[in-house]
Amino acid sequence: MGIKFIFIIILFSLFCLVGAIVFVYNIYTSNKFNKWELTNGIIINTFISEEMVENIDNGGKTKMYKANIEYEYIVNGKKYYYNNNKFNYKTFYGKKNMVQKYLKNYDVGKNIDIKYDKNNPRNSIMKNQIYEMKLFMNIFSLFFLFIGIIGLIVIIKYGVRRHCT
Repeated sequence: MGIKFIFIIILFSLFCLVGAIVFVYNIYTSNKFNKWELTNGIIINTFISEEMVENIDNGGKTKMYKANIEYEYIVNGKKYYYNNNKFNYKTFYGKKNMVQKYLKNYDVGKNIDIKYDKNNPRNSIMKNQIYEMKLFMNIFSLFFLFIGIIGLIVIIKYGVRRHCT
């Protein structure tokens, strides 16, 4: 077996590993949110901001647009305020028209369901964003698993056929 063959097996194995890790992390995160409490909240502000992010394709920077959703909710008589001013799983990035379309679902004054950590009520997420996050993470993990498994099958069949004939 050549070095290239071993390298390709390791590469596709890493795809499988990343897919599996993301899948397990998604299950862990889903279970965590299932334990959180549900309360009502209200959207108090939405806006779009611009950010320059690294572009993998050309090594430069690309302008991306970020959906900012601010909401508040009450837990045990105390008001909490959330804004997504840092990158996390609750943030939506994209082209400006995509972000505008996304924000149409979040009108100011709209009542929303909030899931919060009963041990630390500052940690919260809009209930519908849990589904969005799980969907994205599942697609991401299954893509990596699929590429890794198919790649391993092809390369192993090719390698076995090449080295056994």
